[in-house]
Amino acid sequence: MTLTFSTDLQEIVPFELRRPDRLDNITRDEFETVVRTADAPTLITGGMDDWSSIDTWRTPDRLEELLGEDATVFCRRVVQDATTYTEDFIPYRFGDFLHEVYSIGDSDHYLTQALVFEPVGFLRKVIRDSFPGLLQVLEQDCALPPFIERHELAEGIMWMGSGEQTTPLHYDPAENLNCTIMGRKRWILFPPDEAENLMIDGNIGKDGMLSSLDALIADGQWRGGPIERAYDVETAPGQILYMPAGWSHHVLSSREPSAAINFWFIDLTQGKTYRDYAYWQSRDRYGYDNELRRKLYSTTVLAGLRLLHAVHRIRPQMIPTPQLSVGEASYERQGAT
Repeated sequence: MTLTFSTDLQEIVPFELRRPDRLDNITRDEFETVVRTADAPTLITGGMDDWSSIDTWRTPDRLEELLGEDATVFCRRVVQDATTYTEDFIPYRFGDFLHEVYSIGDSDHYLTQALVFEPVGFLRKVIRDSFPGLLQVLEQDCALPPFIERHELAEGIMWMGSGEQTTPLHYDPAENLNCTIMGRKRWILFPPDEAENLMIDGNIGKDGMLSSLDALIADGQWRGGPIERAYDVETAPGQILYMPAGWSHHVLSSREPSAAINFWFIDLTQGKTYRDYAYWQSRDRYGYDNELRRKLYSTTVLAGLRLLHAVHRIRPQMIPTPQLSVGEASYERQGAT
């Protein structure tokens, strides 16, 4: 069975799909004391009032003006079979991509994780150095969410497609603020303690990938373990979805051009954030198998981050800043069914 944006999932699964809390026009203090402490997804409105892109990106003209038609981006194409999830990133002319998104539709090209908001300070020096697109010029039509500081930003990356794109069930090691610009997105979310109930057919959660929801609801029956808590929410232009680190999520785009920017952030002032990030990095590498290796890797990542950060505070020039590039990626994730 293939899950779509309009599928009535509640009719299929034997557990309740909750709706996350919705908060309007909250302050930074409220985000810290109410949203982050709840450790659950939260829908936020009123945090994108100064995003001109919500209006100006309804047609491709503004994007062509800022970036030019001849810029190269790498678009994702996904192939998923019974045992393997494969992502291939292929070079594409930006003007041709925009023509597919706005005029043709039904494209299998999906611009994902293109860098728009570049981090600063310590995090700028330890992030990856290759992205499917370097689109920092688009930042002027958007804004950093008012709940985080620039030095907390790990990446601010854009996702854009012609509609009906899917990102399979997975988890990320950092907290996330996903800001919708165009179209609608549907999110199916599960907390970290449900992960082992989302793995079937030999899946161990490696590379951040759990079993696909399509496999979990095959033949219209739930094949996973018992679920105590799950959420189902749609986001529309001008809305922000907060997700804690490690939450599994399956994302579906509506049948219309869509664009969003997600902000992965790490609060370096909190030791818990460091520990959580190292923990989820180890899960990403080893999944839910080989607990000893996972703990050793997590300890190594945590110690390395703390050491590098300490050095950076004393002598920042000792840690080089990597040169960013537009790059191609191709990789497989085993057992992603």
